[in-house]
Amino acid sequence: MTFYSLGGALGTTAGTTAYDRYRWSGACSVAAGFCALALLGWLASHRHERITSASAPVPTMD
Repeated sequence: MTFYSLGGALGTTAGTTAYDRYRWSGACSVAAGFCALALLGWLASHRHERITSASAPVPTMD
């Protein structure tokens, strides 16, 4: 919960600062940047699962 709260505070601060300086284009850019960062983290975690599952033997229907 601590990291959840810290992430919310970071997102709020970054979003309001970007909106203050660059209006909606800045706020949307920050939001898109956070989405891209989350996507990269998700892809990195699933890359490990693909490598692990690819090396496992395939079950057969005997």
